[in-house]
Amino acid sequence: MLDRTVRTQANIINKMESSQEISSRVDSSKEGDIKQKKGNKFEIGRRLLEFMMERQVIHIESISANDKKAVVKEKGKGYLESNLFAVCNFDLSILPLKLNLPMVCKPLDWVHPTEIEFHFDFEVRKPFVLSDMRGGYLSSPTLDIYNRVGLLSSHNLSNFNIELHSCKYKEMCSILNGLQKQGFQINKKVLEFIKKNRPTLEKVGLLMPGILARVNLKEAFNLLRKSYYQNMAIKGACSLGALLNELDIRAQKARYEDLIIRLVSAYEDYVFYMPAFMDFCGRIYRSGILHFHERDLARSLIVFANNHQEEEGSNQSAKDIVASAAAFKYKKFYLYDEALQWYKENQSLIYASDESLISFAKGARAPFQFIAKALCNDGVQEYNRIPITQDATTSAYQIMSYLLLNEEMARRTNLIPHPEGKIQDVYTYLLQDLKEFMRHRINDKLKMEIIESKLDRKLIKRLFMPLIYGKTLISMEMDIRLTYGQLLSRKDSYNLAKLSNEFWIHKYPDIANLMKLINSVSWFCSTKDRAVVYSIPYFTTKQDYMSFVKEEIIVYERNTKKRRRATLSVPTMKRDR
Repeated sequence: MLDRTVRTQANIINKMESSQEISSRVDSSKEGDIKQKKGNKFEIGRRLLEFMMERQVIHIESISANDKKAVVKEKGKGYLESNLFAVCNFDLSILPLKLNLPMVCKPLDWVHPTEIEFHFDFEVRKPFVLSDMRGGYLSSPTLDIYNRVGLLSSHNLSNFNIELHSCKYKEMCSILNGLQKQGFQINKKVLEFIKKNRPTLEKVGLLMPGILARVNLKEAFNLLRKSYYQNMAIKGACSLGALLNELDIRAQKARYEDLIIRLVSAYEDYVFYMPAFMDFCGRIYRSGILHFHERDLARSLIVFANNHQEEEGSNQSAKDIVASAAAFKYKKFYLYDEALQWYKENQSLIYASDESLISFAKGARAPFQFIAKALCNDGVQEYNRIPITQDATTSAYQIMSYLLLNEEMARRTNLIPHPEGKIQDVYTYLLQDLKEFMRHRINDKLKMEIIESKLDRKLIKRLFMPLIYGKTLISMEMDIRLTYGQLLSRKDSYNLAKLSNEFWIHKYPDIANLMKLINSVSWFCSTKDRAVVYSIPYFTTKQDYMSFVKEEIIVYERNTKKRRRATLSVPTMKRDR
């Protein structure tokens, strides 16, 4: 964030200098005299550093090191190189988060500020660049500082951006504007249930203990460190670093849950809106932390504020839809009728008591969304206000099967419906096919038994889902080592990754070849010293990847009280070929 802000400030200064130079040239050219402006040096950050030290927010500390180097300026004179660190005088965990919150006013429509501008008597038509669009939040962003809220999620706008086609941009804006005008409200029944049953939810592990959200981590680490060295039995069970890391993870999760509950409590009586934005690939997302792309807890607390749908069919059919959705949040089913049947069979137990509902939620795939659907299914709320979410089945492979007319993949990803209405799972098929492929390639029965012992749907998804986005053999090997641990050597893990990739090319050569073609086109563009550009009728996305150089810095970790070297990847202006 600091690096990006410094770069932005430098760009602003350069633009100001350029505009002043141009204006001075224009003024002086009237007199026939063009003056050259001398370069200036700017100090960035010194005043801010002095301000924070004066207010005792930070202090500068010189930490001794074993690897100090002698710097000799001239014979007989020199000094030992030392490292200075800016150390905070407070616990970093109490820093507030800066978030893009939901709006209680309707967002502004997204529009392009202007199409034509005049520059020195020449009419220049500006391209419709997505990052220039204005709308959403009522406060207009200025100068790209920090959390500028815009349609584009990318911060490197010169390298990753979208150019809108003038004939289609208004149509695309109308879609975005329509989405962000949908109002939402807090699901009060779920919020009341959580507040009422929080001790029980914490006891069964669905929520972190609330006290962890307010703990001073600096003091907690010191206490944990002291207790660790006083208890010899713990040393043989786990390392101090693992305990400190676990405490840190749990405290972060507790702070997130506490933030969500306090946030929805503040929005409880409001109708709120979620401004839309896009990434450089053209995918639509929502701003902030309270939306349907968030985690289970946040998603369970949102309902539609109004119902524009006409009443179709009986109230019983709407009730059955919500009941089926609740069942799918508990576990997967192959048929919608099976899900509804499961819910009806367990309905009396689910509604027996709050403790019974929590007991079911503990074993659910999405515990809080299961609770939300169950609580609304008692006839109190309007069923049409309840969000019903259904994720696409590996949408990237659906698109591939469509482009390549691959009927088998289309059926396995539900693009072509099953004759009996069953929901297909492509990863289950891949698991079965991969096992069969390996049995013909691996002759060692003991090794095959070891592989099959950990080869499940979860690992298959980790290996093959990101493959379409460019996952490499090294990355696949790391996933396999993480799953098998000491059961497989590093060489065996790499061979298993290689075998999985060979299976993929053998099973779906058309998809593998299309991915290779797209990759080759990208390499060709880069070799010709051009950005990679993809177009559809609505927009053109520009992807211009630049090379990175490795820079080492020394950081001081307060938790471990040690210095360590960290390697940063710093972008350059050289295109990555």
